[in-house]
Amino acid sequence: AAMFIKPTKKWRSPEGDSGIMAPYTYYRLCESERGADGKPRQHTVLGLGELLDFPSEADRRELAELLTELIRDGRCRMSYTPGLYDAALGFYGKWIDERREAEQRRDELAERARRMAEEAKEAKVCLKLGTLRPEKARSVGAEHVCSRTLEKLGLKGFLMRSGWTEDKARLAMVQIAARAIFTCSELRTVRCLRENSALCEIYGMDPAAITKDTLYKGALDLYGLHREIEDYLHQTVCNLFNIEDKILLFDLTNMYFEGRMDGSTICRYGRSKEKRNDCKIVGLGAVVNTEGILCRTQIFEGDRQDVTTLEEVIGSLECKGGGKRRLVVMDAGFSSEACCGPRPQWSEPGMAPRQRVRLHNGHALHRLRVRGRRGCACRH
Repeated sequence: AAMFIKPTKKWRSPEGDSGIMAPYTYYRLCESERGADGKPRQHTVLGLGELLDFPSEADRRELAELLTELIRDGRCRMSYTPGLYDAALGFYGKWIDERREAEQRRDELAERARRMAEEAKEAKVCLKLGTLRPEKARSVGAEHVCSRTLEKLGLKGFLMRSGWTEDKARLAMVQIAARAIFTCSELRTVRCLRENSALCEIYGMDPAAITKDTLYKGALDLYGLHREIEDYLHQTVCNLFNIEDKILLFDLTNMYFEGRMDGSTICRYGRSKEKRNDCKIVGLGAVVNTEGILCRTQIFEGDRQDVTTLEEVIGSLECKGGGKRRLVVMDAGFSSEACCGPRPQWSEPGMAPRQRVRLHNGHALHRLRVRGRRGCACRH
């Protein structure tokens, strides 16, 4: 089909006056064709502008014929209309330039697609699943959670401010996280760090440099700062979650050792809560708040009575309390007439009659019975 010139009405604002829109006519060289579905369509071959030099319809029709011959055959007949032949040659040169740029862009896109395909082909490696075998597989889920938690608590920075070296602090982080994940012996922990866990990779340590002896020594170093670490972690967690320690819970337990424990000064025979009176034991005391967060832990001699630990533990809580008054609740086994002087009985609304006794350090210990259960409380 022959090409034709199609007018299109457009609007624009004259120069110097942006508030008024004036119409003008824009001409395009178009061609009709049928698509794959058989329906006729028109597509633009070239934009011609306003064609102010050719106001008549006959001139524009002749211009369309000249451009059709030039685009299809590369040559055209002469025209008797002044300037029409030169205009047709100018528009033909513009069409050639636009076609050359389009082909160049198409070639560039094709070349880029070819290079990307080659790179993808080189990067794609065919593997036979039967020939694969795992090598140095590591678990990283729980290790990542523990490392992020320790980072949030800032424990490594606290140890370094306490005089520890960088390597020693990193070993402590690995040991604390491994204890939380594996809960096994030092020997088994070393095996897990070397074979299963990515903890050493997370903290930039060589698994071969960690032995059971380094873990034993690291545990002793941590226990040497256990009171300071305990206070720091408790204060940090309370600040993170805005927790106030108004009520504390204190209790004791013990654990037994099946060995002779001749070198220990605190492992002694006593009343085992696990009914292992044939073994030496040590006492373990813990104070937690109502959220279950540890406030104080301490190890006592195996034959020490519960009532003798009360003043020592409450005294340490008073040192870290900052002058705040808190209620420490414990069971009835911590009260004793032998170490506390009796006071007159008194009561409060909603509670059974209680007996208040005075400890040696001046704190008041109250015996109470709530819902049939015996207990005692101390406000300091």
